[in-house]
Amino acid sequence: YTMLKFGLSRRTDIQAELPLYSNTKQRPADADDWQERHTGFGDVALRVKHNFIGDDQQGHFAMSVIGYVRLPTGGAVGQGAAEYGLILPVDVELGDHFNLEAQLESDLSYDREQRQRYARLQPSMALEWDFAKRMGLLTEGFMRWNSLSHNWQSGMTVAPFVKITPNLEIDAGTLLALDRRRAAQLADRKAPIVVEDEVWIGAGAVILGGVTIGRGSVVAAGAVVTANVAPQ
Repeated sequence: YTMLKFGLSRRTDIQAELPLYSNTKQRPADADDWQERHTGFGDVALRVKHNFIGDDQQGHFAMSVIGYVRLPTGGAVGQGAAEYGLILPVDVELGDHFNLEAQLESDLSYDREQRQRYARLQPSMALEWDFAKRMGLLTEGFMRWNSLSHNWQSGMTVAPFVKITPNLEIDAGTLLALDRRRAAQLADRKAPIVVEDEVWIGAGAVILGGVTIGRGSVVAAGAVVTANVAPQ
């Protein structure tokens, strides 16, 4: 993803999430290999964010609200219909080395296979510990519920990270799932990150587990890389 922001005021801005490259994979529950893959430009999300307290998480406490709509611009790699949501994030600075984040997200999503909308509720809480100048540890607990299955999925992520520059961070997160279904869905994200020679990574980019950035590749600023990038 690349994020574009336009400030309406000191506390309010408009954001556009542009998924320049998206990758979707599907497989039957009883299959070992992925049987269907799609890649391309994904669904664009337009967001409005307002900070009630704090200014872009500067200071000891910040609280905001984010409303968004995700447009069906991704074709085969998208959701297939517009989606809407509301996010309530809270950020608390606990001294010089600890930071606590809590978030509640509620949205109206679309199931492409069943061709129907459904509601989702996703509370989460994360604690970040900067135990060295460029190294830290992030732990996150989360729960997810939707109106299709009427059950909760839960898990915990533990992610040591290294800050290469002020705007580039690489983490080696692993999922400690608290239910079997969630563990099966995200098992492939536990693989390591590989960055080959002569790679340029823009500021604020995020690289997820299991991804290989090929030799000579360029990762755009603010991008979220979820799939391997071929060598150039």
